[in-house]
Amino acid sequence: MNKTALCLALAAAALAGGLIAGRASAPPSDSVRSVDIPRVLQEFEPMARQYEALRVKYQAQGDRLRQLSDAIKSEKGALAQLDKSSEEFAVRSFQIQLREKTLEEELQFWTGAQRGENEALLEQSVRRIHAACEDYGKRTGVSAVIMRPGPLPAAGDTRNALRDLESRWIVWSNPDHDVTEAVLAILREQG
Repeated sequence: MNKTALCLALAAAALAGGLIAGRASAPPSDSVRSVDIPRVLQEFEPMARQYEALRVKYQAQGDRLRQLSDAIKSEKGALAQLDKSSEEFAVRSFQIQLREKTLEEELQFWTGAQRGENEALLEQSVRRIHAACEDYGKRTGVSAVIMRPGPLPAAGDTRNALRDLESRWIVWSNPDHDVTEAVLAILREQG
């Protein structure tokens, strides 16, 4: 057998094998689905209510701290009217410094507390979404459910656009393969 005939026979065998293998499994694009996690976080009512409660809780603290800050600014304005060599100026100045320090410490405390609660709630939410995606995958037999990438930051925001691109594993997904509604339905089933 000459080399040309051997090459043609091998090419035909490879093509036939590829055709047979192609019939035995679905194309990868038919077995991968995507879920829009930010949308799930907004549209799944129990999660949305938890995030709203957290926002309200810390908004009240933020409002209170802004009022304290405004009061300190007002006190500083009144302080500027006093004789800097007077005892009253020294006492009020010291009181303002104490209040500023207390405000700074409270701001750090509440910022840390809010960050901690947000992170804990996000982790809990993502775990529930992950479990629902796993449930969807087992029910439908798809190979994978991936997180659907969101839009890039606005043009001209190079720093955030580069940071966003560095964190993306998936650059694009076909919206026809989005299973967010099915994942929301599973989450609603589970309560």
